[in-house]
Amino acid sequence: MSSNFKYNYHIIGYWIRFLYFEQVRHKNMPGEKKEPTKNEYTEEGLIGRLSEHLRKMGLDATLIPPTSPEAVGPRLTKGPLSSGRSLGCIKIRNRNLDLIQIEGPEDMDAGRLTYLYHFIVRTDFEGLEHALKAEIKPITRGFISKKTIDFKWDGGELARRLNLDSQLKSLLLENGLDQLPTVEVATDKANKCVRITKTPTPRWSTGPRERGGPTVLLAVERKFPTREEFEAYDRIAHHIRSMRKSSDLVIH
Repeated sequence: MSSNFKYNYHIIGYWIRFLYFEQVRHKNMPGEKKEPTKNEYTEEGLIGRLSEHLRKMGLDATLIPPTSPEAVGPRLTKGPLSSGRSLGCIKIRNRNLDLIQIEGPEDMDAGRLTYLYHFIVRTDFEGLEHALKAEIKPITRGFISKKTIDFKWDGGELARRLNLDSQLKSLLLENGLDQLPTVEVATDKANKCVRITKTPTPRWSTGPRERGGPTVLLAVERKFPTREEFEAYDRIAHHIRSMRKSSDLVIH
C-alpha cells in the first residue's frame, strides 16, 4: 500500500468521524431541540387560531387544554406507530361533534411536520367497531394518466349509509374533485371515542439552510376547515350517533 493511499485513507476516515460527532453534538446541544407544539396551546398558537376561526363561523367553540378531563389524548401513544402529541382540543356545543383535536409531530428534527385534524364523537361503540369503519376511496379513470371522476366510501355499515347521503357528497365536493379531502372514520378504544380524521396532502419542501446544507422536510399546510367541511364532518357524526341509537333499539 503506497504512502499516498494511506494518507488519503486516514484523511477520509478523519472527516467521516468528524462529521458524525459534529452531527451528534448538534442534536444534543442544550436549547436547540425544536418543540413544534411549544406555545401552540395559546390564543395565539395553532389550536387557539383554529378556535377563533370556528367562532367566526358561528360555532360555540371553547378551547380546552390537553390535560383537561374533557380532552382526549393522541390515537397511539407508544411504539413506532405513535401518532404524535395532542396540541389540545376544542369543545363544540350543540352539534353532533363533541371535540376537534389537532395532533402535531413529536419532533421536528425527524422531518415530519404533519398536523392531523380529528373531529371527535364521544359515544359508546362497543360491538360496532367494524361497522363504524369508513374511508373515502377515489374512483379513477385511465391507466397511465389517472383522473379522479368520482369517489365512494369503503368500510362497514357506516360507509354504506354515507354513500346514500347525497347532501354529504355535495358538501365534500364543494371545492371540486381535485380538492377532495382524504377522510377516515375509525373507533379509538384508548380514548373511548370515534374519530373522523382528515389527512392532509403532503408536499416535499426545502427548509432553511443549516450547517452547510438544506433540510428537506415533509411539510403540510395548516389549513383550517371551511364551513362546508365542518358541516360534512358534523353530518358524518350524525350518522355515527344514529347507528348507536339503532343498535340500542335492537339490543333492547
